[in-house]
This record gives sequence, C-alpha cells and structure tokens, in this order.
Amino acid sequence: MSKNNNSKDIFVKKGHKSQKRIRNKDHAQSRTQIFTGRNTIMPRLTHLFTSLLVAGLLSGGVASAAEPTTLMKARLNAVAVAKTGHLDEGITRLENLHRSNPKDAYVTADLIVLLRLAGQNQRIAELTKQMNPDDIPNYARMDLAHALRDEKQFERARAVLANHQNALGLSGQILYAMVTLESRHPNEAVAALPNRHAKGLTAVDLANMAYVYRWAGRPEMALSLAQQALRLSPNDPHALREDTFALSDLGASKLALKQAKKNRHLFSPQMINQLQADATSDDTLEAVKERRRLENLYKYKERNLPLEATLAELEKNRQAFTQYPQLV
Repeated sequence: MSKNNNSKDIFVKKGHKSQKRIRNKDHAQSRTQIFTGRNTIMPRLTHLFTSLLVAGLLSGGVASAAEPTTLMKARLNAVAVAKTGHLDEGITRLENLHRSNPKDAYVTADLIVLLRLAGQNQRIAELTKQMNPDDIPNYARMDLAHALRDEKQFERARAVLANHQNALGLSGQILYAMVTLESRHPNEAVAALPNRHAKGLTAVDLANMAYVYRWAGRPEMALSLAQQALRLSPNDPHALREDTFALSDLGASKLALKQAKKNRHLFSPQMINQLQADATSDDTLEAVKERRRLENLYKYKERNLPLEATLAELEKNRQAFTQYPQLV
C-alpha cells in the first residue's frame, strides 16, 4: 500500500509497465529548468564576472592582480556589457575575441555562458565540437552540458561532466546521472546519483533523481523521490509531473490521469493523451476479465458491453495519437 501526495490510499501493481516503453518524450518536459526569465541573467552574469576574474588570475590569464592583460580586459568588458542588458552585444564581442583566440579556453567558456543565457544551444554545440571537454573551465561546464543535453547530444554531455561531477556539487552529480541514463546506461546512471538524504538537495534535484529512477525501470523509488520533493515544495511542477508519471508506471493510471487533469497547465496535450491511453489500456484488461466473468454467469448479452466501451475509448486515443505522430 502506498499513498499519493494527498494521502489517499492507492494500490499499485509492481512491474506494471515495461521499462522499455517510451512515454512520448516527456523527458523534454522533465529537464532541469535553466531559463526562468530575464531576471535570472543579472545574478548569473555577476557570478560569471567573479568566476572570470578568479579563473583568469589562477590560470595566469593576467600579468598580475593589478594589471590585467589586454585579452582579460576585453573579456571583462564583454561580460560587463552583457550585464547592462546588452546580451547580444556581449556575445558579439566574445565571438570576435574567439576568432582571434580560438584556443583560449576561457574566452570559449565566457562565450558558452552568454550563449546559454541567450538560448543558443546549437551554437554552443558547434563551438565546442573540436574541443577537449576536460579543457573547459568548471564555471562553464554545467552550461555546456545542459546545452548539449538540450541538443540531444547525450554522450558529449556525459563526457563534459565525467571526472568532474563531484567538483560540481550535487547538481553536477545528478545531471551526470541524467545524461548517463539518456546515453543508455541506466545502471551506471542510478549508481551515479547522490544519497537521497544528502544535505542541500532541492525539490528540483529530487525530481531529477526521480526521473532517473523512473526511466531506469524503478518507478517505486521514483514515486518516493517525487513525493519527497513535493514535501519540500508542494507546487514544484517538475516534481508533480514525475509523481504523476511514476503513479502511472506503477499501475495507478486512473489516479495519475486524474492528477494530471487537475494540474493540466503542467502537462502538454501529448502527455495527457499518453496518460489517457495508459488508463484506457488498464480498463481494457479489466473489461476482458469482466467479459469472462459475465460469460461464466451465462450473461451473453451483457458480456461485451464493458469491452466495447473501452475499445471505443481506445479509438479516441488512436485519433489523438494521429494528431501527435511523435507519440507513436
């Protein structure tokens, strides 16, 4: 017996869904959110500005603490321009610097951070295609990995984080587990996750851990982690989605569908259709059992009614899937 977030008793059937079943690419909706609005740009650029100074000083990128090199000054100026709200101008300046200094890892790193803020993930992937991932300064490593993941270049994202995830903290470890999973290494992905009771885990971190467990074929742990996330942040959208998908994978498809409809703004039409299909599939199995029961009672006229109703619902699902061919 398990309980959902509203403390209603539910019965879940372990192993109900195959771990190989693909759920309408909902991982695209389950990813860690990087862009939460333009108001996030200033604090991130301030962090970049500080990281840029420290990285430059430690790497020998400046002649002395009091006398920055010409290149260092140009980098600082480009980031300063972006901080004033002129992100495109800052990117243009760094792109010019990169053309003149294509092998400078710090110029590349600065550019990665600004391009990520601008949502230019494809440009980041192209920019770093020939670069040794170990040469990327750590302050740009997460942005690079996220950009590659969004471009579905999971193996490259994994290589960027490999051997560095611990230095990047809990979020780095979890992101490494996610791209390892998406690179089709589920057991290694689960092994890479931090302890669920590690100090400092946020609701988003826990929801991302739930995502890894769910796609690794362990929906029971996914449900537990999603509900742990919801205890920290009851309205976290990522945690609510993972809670719903885990319920469906465990066989509580009707409850999952009800929960999704209650929070419809968090679910795409494709997701709702998939959850509806899951619920209808479960209804069909129950209808087949009911048909046998009625037949054993010699109720031949009534025996097909439940099955016909669920088959009609399945036809509605089929039509919905036709509208969204990516679900097939």
